Order: sequence, then C-alpha cells, then structure tokens
Amino acid sequence: MMDEKIKRDVKVWLNFGLFFVGVMLLLGGATRLTGSGLSMVTWDLLWGVFPPFSESAWEEFFQSYKQSPEYLKINFTMDIEGFKKIFWLEYLHRLMGRFLGLYFLWPLLIKKSPKYLMWGFVLICFQGFWGWLMVKSGLKNIPHVNPFFLSVHLMLAASLVVWIIWQCQDRPKIGAIDVLYIGMIFIEIFLGGLVAGFKAGYIYNTFPLMEGAWFPSEVATVSDLWLTAEGVQWLHRVWAMAVLMIIGRFAFLRRSELLFFCLGAQILLGIFTLLFKVPLLLGLLHQLNAFVLLGFTVFLIFLKKVERKA
Repeated sequence: MMDEKIKRDVKVWLNFGLFFVGVMLLLGGATRLTGSGLSMVTWDLLWGVFPPFSESAWEEFFQSYKQSPEYLKINFTMDIEGFKKIFWLEYLHRLMGRFLGLYFLWPLLIKKSPKYLMWGFVLICFQGFWGWLMVKSGLKNIPHVNPFFLSVHLMLAASLVVWIIWQCQDRPKIGAIDVLYIGMIFIEIFLGGLVAGFKAGYIYNTFPLMEGAWFPSEVATVSDLWLTAEGVQWLHRVWAMAVLMIIGRFAFLRRSELLFFCLGAQILLGIFTLLFKVPLLLGLLHQLNAFVLLGFTVFLIFLKKVERKA
C-alpha cells in the first residue's frame, strides 16, 4: 500500500498540475485567437527558452518569420513592432509548455513516487511534440494550421485533464455509461477544434438558424460536413444540443446544480461567441469552460464510484 502521506502529496501535486494545465489552455486559446501561433517558425528545446534580448536578435527572428507563408500571404505589411506583439504570446505559450514538462517530470525523479505518474509526463511530452507538428502544418503553403491537428491538440489536453482527475480519485474503473458521458464532451471539444481551425466562427453569425436556414446550403456531400467551415459549424451546433440533453440528464441524476450551471454557461458562451464573431474574451471563456465542464463531469462520475466503495 502506498504511504498515506505520499498519497496526499501526490493529490496536491496533481491539483496544482490541473491548475497549470488551465493556465496553458488560456495561453493556447489567446495565442490562437490573436493569430500569434505561427510567429515562431523554429523550435529549440533548450535555447528556445530565451527570448530575443537585443535589436539584432529581434531582427533575426523577424527575418525568419518573413520567410513564412503567414507573413508572405497575410502579414506582409507588418513591421517589427507588430511582430513583437504576436511573438510574446507564442513565446509564453511555449515557455509554459516547458514548465509543464518539468513539472510532470519532477515526481519521476523522487524515489518513492508512484511509477504510474510517468504517464502524465508522457502525455505532456506528446502534447508538446504534437503542438510542434501542428505549427509546422501552418508553415507550408497554406498559412493556417491544419484544423485536424488543432483538434487532436485539444483532445490531448482533454485526455490530460481526465487523467489527472482519474488519478485524484484513486483510479476507479470506468463503465460504458461513463465512456458515453466523457465521449460526448470529447467529441464536442474535437468539433470545437475544427470550428477554430476552419475559422468557422466568423460565418453564419446567427442562432438558432443559419442565416434563415436549419442547414447550410454550401454542404452538399458528407465530406463537406468535415472539410468545410459551414459543415463543421453545423456539426458543432447539433452536437452541442446532444451534449445538452445527455449531460443535462447526468446532472439531473446527480442532483448537481453546479453541473447544470456549467453546462448552461457553455451553451450560452457558444451562442454569444458566435453572435459577436469570436471576441477574444468570449472565445477564451468558451474554450476554458469546455474543459471545466469536462473536468467537473469526470469528477462527478468518479466521485460516484468512490462513494460506492465507501
């Protein structure tokens, strides 16, 4: 049996880790919404921790950026001062990623730490690796990251959130109905990533109809549902209603007013984010609350199992 003190310490460490993941989500969302994610066109694990300190260093970074498709096709009028503004958010995002890597590595260096904690470090490392692949996808001919890469990036973050809460609740067994609840929110987060990647929040800015129709006229085939901005926005809307019903039922069964509030807030945030064409604050709150909704749902699922054990 694991020493009770070690067990308590691990849970405290995990809870802080969950907070830091939340900070990372805010930074990642701000980076995406401000168009800062492609400002750093190279990746260096060690020396990349240092930002430019001199004007010559800034000029070198700027010259590298000027070779990128984003600059050549979109930001070709940008000067070095404008570049600095988008650089800092991406730099902080990557710096926070390195901090998380070290944070999840730390317990592995302590002799009495549980060995299963290595999976948190593995998830963080894979998240960082995938994040760089995502950035690279936007450094080719098309100056935007691949929407599916972005969605997987969000799914990995969601997996880390679930893993942390699972560990905090002493790793209970998961049943089929639990998979349904968690899967519903996972799919909606995935679709939200596609909406962000296709910039679908900037079209059809009406609700509940899409410019007077229930279905976008541009979608003619099944592939259009996944490969067009109109299609993924429609899927995101429809699946949100499914989440409202299924997770709403779960909240009713658990008598959880807080989960009802979180679910309702997510739906309203999504609607207002769409109506106002994705303002920064609403976009950030919508993304962060999606993970709060996921985390709280998972917590209630696992809490029920812990109560049964007791």
